[in-house]
Amino acid sequence: MVGALVRFRRPFRRDSTSSPGARHSWTRGLGLVLAGLLIWLSRMTLPVAAPDTELDASWRAALGHALERGMCFGTQVIFPMGPLGHLGAGSHVYDPDLFWMKVLAWEGAFRLLLTGILVWAATRIPGLPERAFFLVALVVLPLDYDQQALIAILAATALLLHGEGSLPRRLLPVGIALSALALVKFTFFVACAGCWLLAATALWQQTSAKRAGAVILAGAGCFLASWMACGQPLSGLLPWLRSTAMLASGYVEAQSTMEHGLMLPLALFLVGMLVVLVLLVAGARPRETSRLALGACLLFVTFVSFRTAFVRATAHAPFFFGFAPLAGLLLSTPAGTERGRRRAATALRLAIAASGIAGLCLSHHSGLRAPGVFCEGAVLRIRANVGRLASLREFREGCEADLRSMRARYSLPRTRSVVGHDPVDIISYRQGFLFLNGLRWHPRPTFQSYLTYTPELLSRNARFFEGADAPPFVLFRLETIDGRLPTMDDGLALRVLARDYRPVHEERGLLLLRRQPRAVQAGMTRVQVERTIAFGDRVGLGGLDGEAHLLALDIRYTWQGRLWLALFRSPPLLMDVEMEGGRRSTVRIAPGMVRTGVIVDPCMLEPEDWVAWLTGSLPPRLVAIVLRPPELPWMYEPSVSLTYSRADEFVPRR
Repeated sequence: MVGALVRFRRPFRRDSTSSPGARHSWTRGLGLVLAGLLIWLSRMTLPVAAPDTELDASWRAALGHALERGMCFGTQVIFPMGPLGHLGAGSHVYDPDLFWMKVLAWEGAFRLLLTGILVWAATRIPGLPERAFFLVALVVLPLDYDQQALIAILAATALLLHGEGSLPRRLLPVGIALSALALVKFTFFVACAGCWLLAATALWQQTSAKRAGAVILAGAGCFLASWMACGQPLSGLLPWLRSTAMLASGYVEAQSTMEHGLMLPLALFLVGMLVVLVLLVAGARPRETSRLALGACLLFVTFVSFRTAFVRATAHAPFFFGFAPLAGLLLSTPAGTERGRRRAATALRLAIAASGIAGLCLSHHSGLRAPGVFCEGAVLRIRANVGRLASLREFREGCEADLRSMRARYSLPRTRSVVGHDPVDIISYRQGFLFLNGLRWHPRPTFQSYLTYTPELLSRNARFFEGADAPPFVLFRLETIDGRLPTMDDGLALRVLARDYRPVHEERGLLLLRRQPRAVQAGMTRVQVERTIAFGDRVGLGGLDGEAHLLALDIRYTWQGRLWLALFRSPPLLMDVEMEGGRRSTVRIAPGMVRTGVIVDPCMLEPEDWVAWLTGSLPPRLVAIVLRPPELPWMYEPSVSLTYSRADEFVPRR
């Protein structure tokens, strides 16, 4: 934060301390320090809650466990987050071993660095009302960690391009900020890498190729140093990038959701205004390479933010509406710009700010009460964080008490007595059960099954359970998200579990399975139906020989569909399932997850169905399927290859 006051140092030294200019500099500097302190206290996310067994708390606890034990991200752990995901992804989950790292290193030192960069960025905003809005919004608005990180990335890029003092002095704080954010989430890595390269290109055009090369090397050095400081081997960097890129490519088709109401049109309107703003400011005379580069960075990060928000729109739409108003203010109009262009840019910034606030009100259902609701939330956050920082010992004791309570609530005494200190994995998104019971977690690479978007990710998990390093025990619960076909998640690993693991007992809705591998018998899996179908066709699959069947669908995109997928999202694909007894259900499928074949017969849609299959009380048998016509038919090839195979080798021993 002190670094943000550098631009006021010269006026203070030049004037007498009794002069009005000096008093103004002191007042202005003190106001910025106070604003930075409020931003820091408002955005701090201290570990206030013990892990529970829900999805978000479980993956945050799992990332903390992986960081603490030095697991290799990209090979041992595959997840959209990086090694610093537990610390930086807005996590309130308490981990006793990472408490001081979270409080002092991340929420203390690193967040103060980000706050200083944001306060410095505020000093570049020319108009007092716009500058005040920027600072107040950083305190008051309900910004998620995605919005905060992307705004900080843009502010750090502006510091690199426009900051005062020598370039080497600016490289260190900017390099630390961007490197740490890049290791929080793969989305942030893409934004940081793009902005750094655009900034280096601008410096190349503005100064020399040698200086631009030094900037690129400095950025790469900071990133590699941060990577190794997290306990990651240098050889693991490329596997992490490759694995997370695979997750990102499958995320769009597997987890997209549609927004409701006016949010998408309003967001597109905001994008259009940001584009016009960049054209207005970047085209102002004199045209500066650094200003053009910052405008390009703003558009690139806007695209990243928009896609992050509107691929999974029902949950993430607020991400964009908190980002856009602040991002527009970071691109300041240069001094000497003609009056008409300057007024038009100011009007655009005000329109962007108003539209963003309206979008936040829509997404949070605040309506006319929004200002009061947002201010009240900020006051509560600041008051709570001040109280916790004032008595850290008592605060941590409270976290420990909460942790003991959660351990008692989710205790698995029978499972602990059987498993002991042996390795165990869990096929579910409830890893919290493992950590609350002190079990020795030995995870498959993609440790949450709903993320196995591609055939390669599916194969890695299946090979893990077939290999010599497979855990002797697995906790299991058949469940999924977004109304998917449950056996689609980790479909290849489920076959191995059915064949090589036998049930021990059930406790709190979780099956404990013990590994007892069977020899693979050749020829037991054979194709019974192989044909080409169209969307909307009813395909009868009942009455065939065999106790278990696999369904594989090869759904391909047109070139227009692949382009749309790269730029935006894919609407959910639905399949109707008909079972014996007249039972019907509609499930969601993801093309990359059904290409390798999933268990559909017997038809297991609930956790109890898998238990019934293990005990010999068979769930309903499949009769027919109907692949519903997609909402955007031009995205897909009209014909779909269907393969239906008998797979009795995976029938569990009962």
